[in-house]
Amino acid sequence: MITQSPSHEQPESAGQHLSHSPFEPYLENDPRNVVRLLIEPSDASAHFAQTESFDVSFLDRNGELLQPIVTYAVEYRAQQDVVDLVAFSRSEDGTPLMALQQCLKPPVAARSQISDLGEESGLEWNLPGAYIRHEKGEFSIDSTIDSILANKLGVERIGSTSILGGMHIPSVGSSTEAAYPRIVEVKLPTHRDRVSYGEKFLQLNRVKFFSPQEVVDLYFSGELRDIRSVLSAFAFAAREGLQLKVPLSLTKSSKAEIDTSDSILPIRSAQDLRSRLREPSELVSAVQRVEVTPSERSSSFLGVQSFMVRNVTLGGETSQAYPADVLVRKGVDSVDVAAHCFVNGKSGAELFMPVKVGVRPSMAVRERAPHPIQSSVSAFHLEGGAESLEGERTRSEIEERARSGIEEEFGIAVAGTPRYLGRGYPSAGTNAECAHLVSVEVNPSIPSTAKANIDETVDKFLVTPSDIISLWNQGVCRDGRLALSAYILQAAQADRVRPPSVEVIRNPDVDLLNEIVHHGSEARRMLSAHPESLRVLNAFDRNPLFRKMLAYSEDELGMVIDTCTHPEQRFVFDGLIPHFFLPELSDPRKPGFHLGHDIRHYVLKGMGTFQEESPGKLLRIDGKLVPLDFEDYYLGNSGNECDAVNFSDVLLPSVLGYEECQEIFGALPIGKALEMLGVDGGMARKVIFQVEQEGRLPSFIVNHPAYDEVRSVLVGRLLRYNTLDRHHLKMMYESGVNQPEVFEVLYRTRPVFCDAAAHIKNFEETIRKMEDYPEGGNPLRARLARTKLTQIDEQAMTLRVYGRQIRETAKPGAQEALRYIDTLVEDLIDSSQTLAEAHRSIGDIDLSEANLRAVRTLRGIEGGVALRAREACDQFSRDTNLLTPAAIAWNRNRPLPFLRPLPFGISRELKDQINRTERRSFILEGKTPPAPFYDLDKD
Repeated sequence: MITQSPSHEQPESAGQHLSHSPFEPYLENDPRNVVRLLIEPSDASAHFAQTESFDVSFLDRNGELLQPIVTYAVEYRAQQDVVDLVAFSRSEDGTPLMALQQCLKPPVAARSQISDLGEESGLEWNLPGAYIRHEKGEFSIDSTIDSILANKLGVERIGSTSILGGMHIPSVGSSTEAAYPRIVEVKLPTHRDRVSYGEKFLQLNRVKFFSPQEVVDLYFSGELRDIRSVLSAFAFAAREGLQLKVPLSLTKSSKAEIDTSDSILPIRSAQDLRSRLREPSELVSAVQRVEVTPSERSSSFLGVQSFMVRNVTLGGETSQAYPADVLVRKGVDSVDVAAHCFVNGKSGAELFMPVKVGVRPSMAVRERAPHPIQSSVSAFHLEGGAESLEGERTRSEIEERARSGIEEEFGIAVAGTPRYLGRGYPSAGTNAECAHLVSVEVNPSIPSTAKANIDETVDKFLVTPSDIISLWNQGVCRDGRLALSAYILQAAQADRVRPPSVEVIRNPDVDLLNEIVHHGSEARRMLSAHPESLRVLNAFDRNPLFRKMLAYSEDELGMVIDTCTHPEQRFVFDGLIPHFFLPELSDPRKPGFHLGHDIRHYVLKGMGTFQEESPGKLLRIDGKLVPLDFEDYYLGNSGNECDAVNFSDVLLPSVLGYEECQEIFGALPIGKALEMLGVDGGMARKVIFQVEQEGRLPSFIVNHPAYDEVRSVLVGRLLRYNTLDRHHLKMMYESGVNQPEVFEVLYRTRPVFCDAAAHIKNFEETIRKMEDYPEGGNPLRARLARTKLTQIDEQAMTLRVYGRQIRETAKPGAQEALRYIDTLVEDLIDSSQTLAEAHRSIGDIDLSEANLRAVRTLRGIEGGVALRAREACDQFSRDTNLLTPAAIAWNRNRPLPFLRPLPFGISRELKDQINRTERRSFILEGKTPPAPFYDLDKD
């Protein structure tokens, strides 16, 4: 609502406000003609952001503290990580254009309130972006981009999403937020002067399309102050093969011309840098490890201040006040130093930039917070020179701070006069920091007397601007502001340096990588098909353990979620094969509970059915595998089952609410029943384990006065589970023992435990590890793991089943078919190991060497051995010349023929066993047993 505010002075008119700007003035009939923000401090607590303090330990290789523990503060938000989007189109003459939007930025307007930094309107032109969310129950960069296009830009997509640069941390010293640069082609709006408006506006949101050169020109003229827009403009131009012009000319100083020495290591590729950083003994600094722990002390460096904001229009009207949080750091502003030098080479003086590996505690903190996408970020951060400004305001003072900062952090002399280039906001949505960019020529051969702090430098390198850009594109360099400096210095040497190659952008490996990483989570997409399923999934997502387990099952194990097509499929289960068949149940809210139960099995893994002679080698007697004793098999698996029951029947119902769970299942949840007996959530797991392991109800339950109220749950579910679990495990054990050829494949391709003690130890270790597993998905890891499971491992086991069927029939042509199957299975096992190695190499979703190698491997396997295996499975499953009609009938429409269905109901014998278990529990306590729970005479 807009209200008249006569108490405030009339703002400047739109034309006066931007009288010399190349941006089009506001249209007078535009209802969104806000010209400034009115902002006042608030006593309220922060609404959206907060800071947390951490004690940081800098340790040497022996684990000894190098200095007293230091307290750092880092910003946290409910939503983490953003997409920075270049939505581009082309003008009639073919000029590439990128969209910028004008947004309200309260942190910019708050600068006058925070410190004496001058008045700011709070209106800034920015690169369109949005937080990466779980939209419709799934995380997906593409769905986030679709939301940006529809709700912020009001334009239509006509192309696929591509990576425009590596993930980077805009404010690495104070925030863990990461930005993912992306690009997508859109239809150019037909509105006047390339202007469009989004469809939904909570605030001001004007959009206009600019050429990359225009964006760069506006930055240097001081009219555009979004650093990420300028960085993206350079990356966009490089993608288009365009060389941008900058108002900077680098002239070589004879005093600064140096020779390459052993102490200066040029880095040409990400592989060079990794090899340099891999061996700790090569590091210059004594810092080897950084540890962070939550602190009760506060840090004076960083804080969050709350403000109330009102929009002021051209006519002097103001909107209703709304809250805004502003991250405030000591000194507020900073200096980024585009340091450079000339090194003598075979072809003359070549431009290099000094970079360092600084210790950034905020990156160690990042691993502790949930993020929508898993990423590989080290506390040892490749970066350029950057300094905090504490009181300096004039241009000469800023240039002098750049000089002293380089001498302190790099320990090298400044050779030329620093030159001020421009200023901008790294993250204007939450942070009032303005970064000033200064160009400085240095001489690495002359040391300075200044010394750096322990966290500022671990190792130093000289790198060409083009290689820094390459390292940023590959996700090795997470410093986007260093990449921007490299782009500017490279443009200043346009006569010496060719534009970066665009060949990799058109590589089919890159196309597939883009397709995979922007697609999102297959598991969440399947689970979100029904609105009620989505609602339950979103409720479960409030539990961190559920989020971690779902991500682990998909990203690490390759869990597949599929619908039921075979009448027996929904009764198939094996903890070693994470293939979840979405059951067709009467209530669409139930699958979430079934999934929660099964993923707990998958995460904890399962026991095999044959013995090992030694690690990695199965025991054989007379050439045959030797089965485990069933009791050992049961011992290893029973704890797994208890934990899954506790997760699906206690923890998840407590998240959704016991009343709704009782409505869904028509019975009191186990967790609620135990709560009525005085058992809290922490004890419930122990009670379930006691019932499973001892085969009886605990004493305190039998003697509890409320026993009769919850008897239907204790007997009809807990004891029923105890009895059914043993029965089902017996069936799974026998199925495994009767398929040794399938187990051999499983043993060589999946993590399998053949010893109860080893499995129990892994079980306990995995539970602890899951609490530390990073939240968020990694679509590339998930695709590799899913391909390994479904197209390689499962097909190899399926082919072994068909081989057994062919061997048993012994029809003509059987030997030739068996030889082909043997060869194909060995190829699949080799491919499984290759995919596992590729999977281990993935830590992020950037355009990196490791990721492209993994994608290349994926393409080769999916189009090679996996395709041949699928064709062979289709042929052998229904080959009447090799198989009996019974075998063909068994194989029909069954994707996992090596798994046997489990019985759905409960037999009379099992009911009798449950009755006897309850009776025994009472007799052991000296109490008279109640009447049998199940009336067997009615069966």
